[in-house]
Amino acid sequence: MDNPPTLRAEMFTHPEIELRLKKFPVPIEDWRALSGTTLVDTLEVYSDGKITLNESLGSEEFLNGIDREALHPLGSTENAQDDTASIIHQTLGTPLSFFRFLTHFGSSPRVGRSLFVRKSLDGRKTSLDGIYQVSDKNTANWHLCHVWFSQSLDWHQTSNYVMHGVPPATQKLILECAKGKAYHALLRPFAVHAFIQDSFAHSLFREYVVIDNEIHSFETLSLGFWKLKEKDDVKKLLSLSRSTKMLLAHAERCRRTSEYLIASLDKNADLFAPNPKARYWEQESIKESLAQLCSRVDDLTSSALTLDDRIKYLIDMVYNEISQANNAINLDIAKLTTSIAIAAQNDSSSMITMAAVTMFFLPSTFIALITARNLDIVQHDFLRNDRQGFPYSRFTGMDISCHCDSSDDRHLYYLVFLEKTSSREINACACSIEK
Repeated sequence: MDNPPTLRAEMFTHPEIELRLKKFPVPIEDWRALSGTTLVDTLEVYSDGKITLNESLGSEEFLNGIDREALHPLGSTENAQDDTASIIHQTLGTPLSFFRFLTHFGSSPRVGRSLFVRKSLDGRKTSLDGIYQVSDKNTANWHLCHVWFSQSLDWHQTSNYVMHGVPPATQKLILECAKGKAYHALLRPFAVHAFIQDSFAHSLFREYVVIDNEIHSFETLSLGFWKLKEKDDVKKLLSLSRSTKMLLAHAERCRRTSEYLIASLDKNADLFAPNPKARYWEQESIKESLAQLCSRVDDLTSSALTLDDRIKYLIDMVYNEISQANNAINLDIAKLTTSIAIAAQNDSSSMITMAAVTMFFLPSTFIALITARNLDIVQHDFLRNDRQGFPYSRFTGMDISCHCDSSDDRHLYYLVFLEKTSSREINACACSIEK
């Protein structure tokens, strides 16, 4: 009991699984040290209408409750201390790759669909084994439900279904069907898959209704309300857009899984031996149910695409409102800037007028003394600028005649106004030209 049980070759007929086990073995040193805290619910449905339901079984309780005679002889069940996954693997033939799928690879779950025919040691085809995943929407996030099945090709042999993370609504639906008069519906090949897919489609439609109602509430809001909570509204709309895209992705998964199940039934229809007495081999009804489910999901996808378009329209409308508000603010800023510029221009004009009047009434001798530093007299009656001078584009002047102290020397004072046209600031200076 201290050593792990020997795995028989017939337990793994799928080449990919065999190669994986040979290349990446998972040795366990002490099988008795495993915690065994996993709890399972089991439901057994018999062709005579008898059902057996066990809930929240631990590893040892699960092993003791298994009807070993009705199971495929796939390995030893002597190790009562083995964990639940090992027991399911040894008793039901569930491949180890199924349990590897339950763990995430990085941040992404391991998903995929597969189907293969299990054979006995003498080469006889005994069952159809497969694996796939569906999603269910709870109050917080989408969770994957992993399904492994072994559909027996012999009507008197047991068909096994192992589901991890099954939605409570799906589990309740299957249980109610098993307890009712139509219990034989569960005995049809792939009937459990139809129940799972139908329950998943219902969860998609419920999610669609929730998103549609929230979008409609935004569409009925007035423009004044948008201006009050623009930031929160954009966040909410982006969250709705993300939920819509997830809805579309999961709807596509549901449709592809249904098509995968229909193709599996069509491909292996000749492997099933009909038994009308047990009403066990009603394959056509299952395919019709799955085909109808695909049609419903297609309609849901079309409606969900309109949701995404409506969300984009609302987001664009909010951004337009924000842009218009910003444009109005920019216009107010431009008006204020213009007013400030006009006021500054008026102040400059007043200062220019005051300077001109002041210079006009000052005595000419005083003007000459003030401006003597800036302008010097050079030969040939040319004016040159001092270091403190500035280039001006235009000269305007007026004659001012006055008498100096000496009666013999008469000077002509020429008052020069230098005007800088760019800023309209007038600098007055004077020079004296000797006659």
